[in-house]
Amino acid sequence: MTDTARGYLYADHAPLVVAIARGLARTLPRSIDVEDLAQIGRIALWQACAGADPERAATFGVYVRQRIRGAMLDAVRGKAYHEALREATAERLDTGQPVPTITNDSHADPFVARAVAALPARQRIVLTSRFAAGMSHAETAAALGVSHGTTRRDEALAIGKLRTRLAACGLKAIETRAADQ
Repeated sequence: MTDTARGYLYADHAPLVVAIARGLARTLPRSIDVEDLAQIGRIALWQACAGADPERAATFGVYVRQRIRGAMLDAVRGKAYHEALREATAERLDTGQPVPTITNDSHADPFVARAVAALPARQRIVLTSRFAAGMSHAETAAALGVSHGTTRRDEALAIGKLRTRLAACGLKAIETRAADQ
């Protein structure tokens, strides 16, 4: 594809970037800037234009929407977890509540630490956000860029895996808080 054709393709689809960024920003924490999302989307659009096939121009619009949104979500997921924990920590400091810290040695039993560390990354993050940082399901979902239901499912799967591992070693099962159910 020539540079001129790529430029026209980019210009035709550039308004999508801002629209997607604004739509996505409504579901994310306020710490995520719309302009940052838009810049990530512009880069993804330019890369998509560079590899575009002129014979498949009709399907390019569908492809590029997914590519732009995916690039934005990937960028948010990379930094959202840490930002969400920082916000939760700042909120707790403002209200005078104790701020939990998570380290592998913070557990009374080293087996529990190993069991938590063996969980898939997102399940580990959900448990940390929910039980250590005190975030709600909605806050955790927004921080990870996933749905509320996905957060609930990940939490349930993680707790189930921990219960199974702890029961296999004769340790007491993990009890969930009644308010979370």
